[in-house]
Amino acid sequence: MKKIYLVLNFVYLVLGVYSQKKWDGAGGDNNWSTASNWLPDGVPLPGDLVILDNSLNVSSYTVLLPSGAEMVTVQSLQILPLPGNTILLHIPSGNIASPCLQITGNGESLELGNGATLR
Repeated sequence: MKKIYLVLNFVYLVLGVYSQKKWDGAGGDNNWSTASNWLPDGVPLPGDLVILDNSLNVSSYTVLLPSGAEMVTVQSLQILPLPGNTILLHIPSGNIASPCLQITGNGESLELGNGATLR
């Protein structure tokens, strides 16, 4: 009697794994670089999908990008305030990085809703 072995080959398709970061403002200082301002805690990394909306912070707010020579790189950025609110992403004049904000995703990588401002 011969034994027949069935060998299964698994093919793994490696896709980019991105995490989502949402602004909750828990750090209380409006600074992008404060880890506790994000949910989950931690400053967004280059592969992250960043959402500035009112799901965790129900009022209008401002987010300040770093000054100096620090460049911020993310996969995508959505600024989507609820009606009647404003969300301002502010690039300070003291930021000398070139570019100071880099969004690397394909397609709709930057989305600005009504009441969103990128300054």
